[in-house]
Amino acid sequence: MERPQLSLPTMKSVTAVLLAVCSAGAVAAESQLLENAMSCKLKDGELPALMRQLTAQQAAFAKPSQQYGAPSADVYQLPKPVTAFGYASSEVVVTPGRILLAVPGEAMAKAVGKLKLKEEEYSPARREVRPTVNVVAFQLSHKALENKLLVGCEYQHADAARWVRS
Repeated sequence: MERPQLSLPTMKSVTAVLLAVCSAGAVAAESQLLENAMSCKLKDGELPALMRQLTAQQAAFAKPSQQYGAPSADVYQLPKPVTAFGYASSEVVVTPGRILLAVPGEAMAKAVGKLKLKEEEYSPARREVRPTVNVVAFQLSHKALENKLLVGCEYQHADAARWVRS
């Protein structure tokens, strides 16, 4: 039985489709790691390499767009929004032990109800996922973060505490 020969235009079309599918898969993998981190789905063994892996996957994590001290926070501007807990933003904030979305215009009270968080004085509102991992929401007064609710995950682990660049 003879095999049909593909014409050059057909081969180019097939190649273009395959490249598009592979690119879409790579983009999905990039955002999946970040979304897993912000949604409290990382295991302790994944924490030490998180920032290195994010930097390898997305150029935006090579250098923070803004850095703050007291409390420490690195702000990253992503080219496309990512999601966590039903929120979407292209601005990611990393503090020692926390990776969060900066959500503009969201009220703390609304997030507390939506995410079933418990408010605590002088601490982020939180809900335990497991003994060393919490969903958190809070606000910081740093200029770039004013009027933005930070929503994401807190990992109480020494390796996560080193995520912020010095």
